[in-house]
Amino acid sequence: MKLLLVAYYYPPPDGAGTGRPAFMTRYLRERGHDVTVLTRSYAGDETRKGLIRVHDPSCNGRRRGMGAAVWLVRRLWVETANSLGVPRTVLSCWYRRALRAGHDFVAREAPDLVLATYPPAETLMLGMALARRSGSPLVADFRDGLTFEPVEGVLPLRFAAIRHKYAEVEQHTLAMAAGVSAAHPALADYLRGRAPQARILWLPNGYDPAENIRPLPVDREAGFHLVHTGRFGRSDPGCDPTPLVRVLERMPAGEAPCCLHLVGRLTAAEKRLFRPLVRRGRVKTHPAASRAQSLAWQAWADGLLLVVSPRRPSVIPGKLLEYLPRTAPILAVAPGGAAADMVMECGRGWAVDPRDLVKLQTALAQMVRGQEPPGRRDDARIARFAWPRLGHELESFLLEVVARHQEVS
Repeated sequence: MKLLLVAYYYPPPDGAGTGRPAFMTRYLRERGHDVTVLTRSYAGDETRKGLIRVHDPSCNGRRRGMGAAVWLVRRLWVETANSLGVPRTVLSCWYRRALRAGHDFVAREAPDLVLATYPPAETLMLGMALARRSGSPLVADFRDGLTFEPVEGVLPLRFAAIRHKYAEVEQHTLAMAAGVSAAHPALADYLRGRAPQARILWLPNGYDPAENIRPLPVDREAGFHLVHTGRFGRSDPGCDPTPLVRVLERMPAGEAPCCLHLVGRLTAAEKRLFRPLVRRGRVKTHPAASRAQSLAWQAWADGLLLVVSPRRPSVIPGKLLEYLPRTAPILAVAPGGAAADMVMECGRGWAVDPRDLVKLQTALAQMVRGQEPPGRRDDARIARFAWPRLGHELESFLLEVVARHQEVS
C-alpha cells in the first residue's frame, strides 16, 4: 500500500503530538508499506524518499530582531482578518505551500490512501484536497476533538469566523472520509454519529514496549519522589495543578517527606503557584527534557503525577500512555472520564476528582506511605495500548478502507 500521511506535528522535535504519527509511520513501514509524510519544517523545504518537509514561516520561536517583527505583522494580520469575518490562522501560509507540494506528490506517485491527522485543522483541509486530487480514499485521524471537547481554545473562543470554519471543516471531512480514527472512545462515538458512511476506529495513543530507557543520573535523596513530566495548561487548556498544591501545603510536617519534581516548562502563573513550595523544598523544578529524558525521569520516580483538564474529561492524555507501563504508581488528579477509568481499570494507581481535596490528600498520603493502590495491576489490559498491537489494528483498518474503495471504483 502506498500511503500519504499528512501530519503537521512530526519529529523532530519529539513530544506528545509527534508521537502518534511517528509511530504510525514506523510500524506501517515495518510491515512493508510505502509511507510518505507531508509535514512542516522551520528551516526550509526538504524533499527526500518518504518525507516532504514544507517550511512554515509562522514559527513563533524566532521572536528576535526581524523575526519578531515579521511574526508580529503576521499575527496582527490574522487577528484583523478574523475580526472582519475572514477565517485565518498563522498556519494559512504553510497550508498553501504544503498544498502545492502535496499536489506535486500525488500527481507523481498516485497514493492508494491519504491519511490526515488532526490537529491542526489545516491537515484535515490538506487531506481532503489531496484525496480529491488523487482520487484515493481519505482517512481522517483525530488525536483530539475539533469541535467536541476541543483542544484549541484561544482563536475559536475569540472569533466566530474560526468557530464556523472549524465546524465546516469537520462537517466536510466527515462527509468525505472513508475511514475515521479517534484517540479516545467518547470522541469515536461522537464522530460515529456524524459520519455514518465511514468506518470508525478507536485508536488510542500508545507506548513502545521496545523503547530503551536509560538510567537517570540524579542522586536520590531520602523521601518519596513524585514526578510530573511535560507541561500543564499549555498542552491542555484548563489543566490546573492548584488542587495538588493545596494538598501539598496541608501535608503535616510529621508525614514522610514528599518532593514533587516538575520536569518541563512552567507558565509564569504556574511558577508563582509553586514558588512557596519550592522555597520549602516540597517542589523542585527541572528544565524541559527530551522524550528520552522524560522517560528516564518516569522510570526513576516513586510516583507519577497526571493532571487532567475538567474541560476535557473524555481525553486520554498521551502522558498517561507513557506512564502506563512504568513501575511507579500513578496519582491522577482527574474528573470522572476516560483517563480516570483507565488508571483504575489497569490497577495503576489512584484517580481522584480535583474538587475533592480530602480524597486527594488521602490518596497522596497512601501513595507516600507505600500503600498498594486500589485494584491489582493488569498487565494484559496495559498491553492493549502497546504500539505493535495498535499498529496491527491500524494496518488492518487502512487495508479494509482501500479494499472497499477499490470495490466501488
